[in-house]
Amino acid sequence: MSKKYTIITYGCQMNHHDSEKISYLLETLGYTKENDLEKSDFIIYNTCLVRENAELKVYGQLGALKNLKRKKPEMIIAVCGCMMQTGDARATIISKYKHVDIIFGTKNISRLPSLIARHRSTGEVIVDIEEEDIIDDETPINREHPFIAYVNITFYTVFVNQILSICTNLFCRRKLPDIIFDFLRTYSLIIFRNLHILSIILKFICIILDERSYFMKISNKLETNMQRFEKLLRPDINFDVVYRVIRVGGRNACIYFIDGFTKDDTLLRILQSFGSIKPEAMPDTAHEFSKLYLPYGEIGLETEEDLLVTQLLSGVPCMLIDGYEQAFTIDCRTYPARGVSEPEKDKVLRGSRDGFVETLVFNTALIRRRIRDPKMRVEIMNAGESSHTDIAICYMDGRVDEDLLAKIKGRIEKLHVDALTMNQESLAECIYPHKWYNPFPKFRFSERPDTAAASILEGNIIILVDNSPSAMILPSSIFDIIEEADDYYFPPITGTYLRLSRMLIFFLTLFLTPLWLLFMQNPGWIPEWLAFIQVTDDVHVALIFQLLILEFAIDGLRLAAVNTPSMLTTPLSVIAGIVLGEYSVKSGWFNSETMLYMAFVTIANYSQTSFELGYALKFMRVMLLLLTAFFNLWGFIAGTVISVLCLIFNKTIAGKSYIYPLVPFSFSELKKRLVRNRLPHEEKRES
Repeated sequence: MSKKYTIITYGCQMNHHDSEKISYLLETLGYTKENDLEKSDFIIYNTCLVRENAELKVYGQLGALKNLKRKKPEMIIAVCGCMMQTGDARATIISKYKHVDIIFGTKNISRLPSLIARHRSTGEVIVDIEEEDIIDDETPINREHPFIAYVNITFYTVFVNQILSICTNLFCRRKLPDIIFDFLRTYSLIIFRNLHILSIILKFICIILDERSYFMKISNKLETNMQRFEKLLRPDINFDVVYRVIRVGGRNACIYFIDGFTKDDTLLRILQSFGSIKPEAMPDTAHEFSKLYLPYGEIGLETEEDLLVTQLLSGVPCMLIDGYEQAFTIDCRTYPARGVSEPEKDKVLRGSRDGFVETLVFNTALIRRRIRDPKMRVEIMNAGESSHTDIAICYMDGRVDEDLLAKIKGRIEKLHVDALTMNQESLAECIYPHKWYNPFPKFRFSERPDTAAASILEGNIIILVDNSPSAMILPSSIFDIIEEADDYYFPPITGTYLRLSRMLIFFLTLFLTPLWLLFMQNPGWIPEWLAFIQVTDDVHVALIFQLLILEFAIDGLRLAAVNTPSMLTTPLSVIAGIVLGEYSVKSGWFNSETMLYMAFVTIANYSQTSFELGYALKFMRVMLLLLTAFFNLWGFIAGTVISVLCLIFNKTIAGKSYIYPLVPFSFSELKKRLVRNRLPHEEKRES
């Protein structure tokens, strides 16, 4: 019985080239190729140095082989490639992965048979790393791709170096006239430059071929397609990648899908319908087949392999049939998601109680339910080299700022990022990279579909990111962020009162404690009707330190509340509010007036929904407190001026003023921001 081998390759096309050499050498030793690791007698990892992700994968794969090595102690595990030519990686393998038997570099591939023989005779770990510049182009290979060729750029470098070396020696020894040497030197440098450029071009081509290895057409041979998919998707390792080989009209076919993303009953009905197709009834083209035998709404045809893989990993089942150069995409996916419910953050006083969820399709449907206008556009894009995160851009055609829309779409298209790890926040940082020290939010976030729909009707752009239960509204000024949809669920006078009270609380949140500290530092300025604000008890700790300690302590309590189990929230709130508050005052650490004003500021922070704006006000308030404590009145004035300038010189993503309509001033627009007007309407005239 012949022994079996498995080669796992990570890295560029040269790694695959080396793997073909290794395959030939192993087959000369009597090994046969095997894709199942458990059935293999020789497992080798051909590694890459450039890509950190490839290194991590190697470590993870080697760790998983420990149990298999215990079951099959006669099995040989080898690691080779660029990664093994670095001392750190090689030392890590030797020290932590004792079950690895052979380690060698890229220049030692031809010695593999002797390395295997040495290991079998000694039973020791064999390490063979050649440091000399050896170009191995004589070892035969097993070609996997007849249309791929490899060029050793090293030949050009060696050749040019030899030319320059000869010229230098000739010049130093003066064996040739200067004219002849100048001629040789000039033209050798020209050759060098041209060949250097050629080497760069060739390297670039290699990178492109490697990075675009997906960019191949679907073949009309099912076996070829399945081999490609086996290398790309690795269903032998990924348990959730499922494929089934079936017969359709006398031809072999294969369907791929991701377990957990597919409606099983829909897929079962489609598969059952294929059983009645006779060989003579099979159409000549995939398009005709889809029309005749795929009676399902969301069917697509794909010719590009990379697009097909992306759709498959998004949850869309894909089917390949022998003889067709197109693949079928059957969109019967379903995502695990929670039900549509009231938002946890954007609470509703009156109105609909539905909120956005983590599924993009559900979120767009919630908006479509409110805007049934054909001018509403929902464009789909994606970002992330690894995540391929879906991004939906919603707007009203004819109302949206076209320049801003083109700007946003252009930035998303040019976005080069591995993954949107934090969903919307990651996208916001990428499309608008403002200064790190600017705390004011440039985007408004909402978990309410009614708020998003109203913003679309006002001409704004809504960005929805898959896996995120909120909408990003832009452009957004300070007035947009403070405004809430609840103002429109009450009569105009009530809505106006809510809006004005919210703006008043906004200013009190920023100025209350700094202004009180200023009066406490200058008690002679306090009028008689405000005498009650004075501190009545003895001050043991300076007021500025009391206020700063409470600023940080409140954040600590907020973080604790987030991580506290819900069943303990109430008793811990009682302990924090009564026990800590009572005894902190009695102990002399804090005065009761300080506790009162900080309690008001804390509660006032939650009068608007934007956490980002709350923390921006907090940073401004802490700056005001410090300036007031050190410089008294002039410090308070300077802090106020700085806070106002931070607002004035801020810009929205559209390039407009952050405090429009104050700058530039527009009375009509300012009136709309301050006063909740009736909705414009008129009666329809009879025709």
